[in-house]
Amino acid sequence: VVFEYLRMQKFGNTLLTLETMPGRLGERLSGVLETGVAADEAPEEGFVVRVSCYRQYVRYTRDSDGDRKKKVERDLLWRDEDRLTGQAYGGGAHLSVPFTFDLPYDMPPSTAAKVETRKLWEIAVDADVPGIDFSDTIEIPVFPPEDDPGRPPAPGSSNSARTAAPSTESTPAEGDGAPSVDSPVPDAAEQIDASRPIEDDWDFDEPITDGIRIDDRPGSFELHFGSSRNRGQSLILGAIGLAMAVGGLFLFGASFLFAIIMVGLGGLMVYGSIQQLTNDTVLRIQNGQIDVMHDGMGMPDDVSFPVEALDRVLVRVDGQSENASYGLFLVAKETASLSDLKDKAKKADDVLSNLGVQGDNPARQQMADGMEQPHIRVAGNLTDKAEADWLADQIEEAATREASF
Repeated sequence: VVFEYLRMQKFGNTLLTLETMPGRLGERLSGVLETGVAADEAPEEGFVVRVSCYRQYVRYTRDSDGDRKKKVERDLLWRDEDRLTGQAYGGGAHLSVPFTFDLPYDMPPSTAAKVETRKLWEIAVDADVPGIDFSDTIEIPVFPPEDDPGRPPAPGSSNSARTAAPSTESTPAEGDGAPSVDSPVPDAAEQIDASRPIEDDWDFDEPITDGIRIDDRPGSFELHFGSSRNRGQSLILGAIGLAMAVGGLFLFGASFLFAIIMVGLGGLMVYGSIQQLTNDTVLRIQNGQIDVMHDGMGMPDDVSFPVEALDRVLVRVDGQSENASYGLFLVAKETASLSDLKDKAKKADDVLSNLGVQGDNPARQQMADGMEQPHIRVAGNLTDKAEADWLADQIEEAATREASF
């Protein structure tokens, strides 16, 4: 942390300008890296610029105590590098690095959504300078070739087919270092296969998040989402809300309107905190029925419908921030017991519209899907994509078994 802080203080952020935006497979990628390296400290051996394509995935292991550990790893699929001379810019105070690379045609495009299991392309630049060496890495979007309409588009290229991902921004995720340049690169067939989710990478035998539990017995399947999994963020939310509400009370003499807003927002945050702290949800598949039961303040009504009415289980990205989580939904065929869900989705969409929420917002998109086909929300705030996909598979498998009896 100290080293990264000192490096940032010395060099600041590196600005990348691409002449071709986005980059495309099979075409030339050109641009300029504007670094924070001072012109009077120009590296004698120049700047090393690398363009790399990685397959990033999640692997789970157990330590000696039996605790499951999560590890984000990368396989290097392709890399090219060049040693380049910096050029003065910005009044001659710092150095920029123009570069040009030819991207291969037969590599996978970058995955649009920010998920842990994905394909990504990066530009890295390094230089030996006095004191702390200069080093920076920037992720770039790389699209399929324009002349290959049959190639799968970048959005969802490595996502599960069930995942709806509203965001098209892709930024680096944490992980251990990539293999060296000498690492073997798979052949073309393996490269295409690598775009599919690798089930071995989420080889779960139980949920890894505290507060999530599966009870799978002959004739009965239960998936429990306990309130304990949201305890930390709920307490923080409640503390902030309480501070806002109390602070607002002292502002009534200075600004009545601002005080009302503060107290109102604080009260909503406290309410949301209590709601999360008391929210226990159980999904049960038994006797030919699927039941979604909620226990807690402000929770939606319980839902029950025949197992044959389940169409699919959907993992949806919640929000568009770089710390976005995932929601788990049951998508059902319309039945008498679910006839009111479309109306509820329509009313919620009208409320969001009246509040000025745009139609491309993920919440509005969720309501639009719910107006076409009943969506039953099982759980939200799932932070691990691989775990969310695995839970969805467990539900589908249990529903298939129950429907076959």
